[in-house]
Amino acid sequence: MEFDHNDNTNFGPNSLLQLYERELRLRNYSPKTIKTYSSLLGKFIKHFHPLDPRNLSSSLIKEYLYLLLAKEQLSSTTVDQTINALRFLYVDIYKAKFDFREIARPRSEKRLPVILSRDEVLQLLDSVTNPTHRLMLQLIYSSGLRVSEIVNLRVRDIQLYSLTLFVRGGKGHKDRITIFSYKIKAQLSRQMGGKLPAEFLFITQRGTKYTTRAVQKIFEQTVRKAGIQKTVSCHTLRHCFATHLLEAGTDIRYIQNLLGHASIVTTNIYTKVRNPHLFQIKSPL
Repeated sequence: MEFDHNDNTNFGPNSLLQLYERELRLRNYSPKTIKTYSSLLGKFIKHFHPLDPRNLSSSLIKEYLYLLLAKEQLSSTTVDQTINALRFLYVDIYKAKFDFREIARPRSEKRLPVILSRDEVLQLLDSVTNPTHRLMLQLIYSSGLRVSEIVNLRVRDIQLYSLTLFVRGGKGHKDRITIFSYKIKAQLSRQMGGKLPAEFLFITQRGTKYTTRAVQKIFEQTVRKAGIQKTVSCHTLRHCFATHLLEAGTDIRYIQNLLGHASIVTTNIYTKVRNPHLFQIKSPL
């Protein structure tokens, strides 16, 4: 592996991680990505300590990735993220003349998302006793939001008259407009009441913004209370939003825009989990 010899900078493990995080922030990576990449790089540095990352050959890097995949049995997604994290270190920071395309990336698992039926979603929502928590979950399902998007919603993002909301800086720093149900319009109006346009829509009793983990815990508790046996997460409600729209006959290209997918290929996964009986598809037996 060749480095730019004009760069004489040398860093210890801690200072390297600090520089790494700073460079990610300067390039406008999301806080979640910065946390993930930094954690993966920290693990990489610890594995080879006391060797300087600059002194590692491409074959050693490949052996490390194989170790993650074969010995530690980490998912292909984690290994792929590790490759991305290391590429940023070597190519963007160290300016190494090393083509990471020569490293074969593991094939990703083709897993279909778990989908709740409409009745199961209603059963879930009916189990929430806290009105604010219920509205948060209703909005995630009603609008197809990610958890990070629901906690960052501001009062100004809600358009009650058109039943739409504006998602600012979603995944990939992309803005989009999506919909919400008329059934929660009154609750949303009350939630917005007395707040300034720039204020967060959902605030905890301590007056702080909800964290993504807090919302996930609310969902997990609700699943247990509702007696749902399927393995689901908060993101399942976003999957249900897309699948139920598709089952209702909504054009998949509209669903793509509402979800903020860059490619229709990503949205097409919901054609594999929709209920075939709703399309009058019958078994040949």
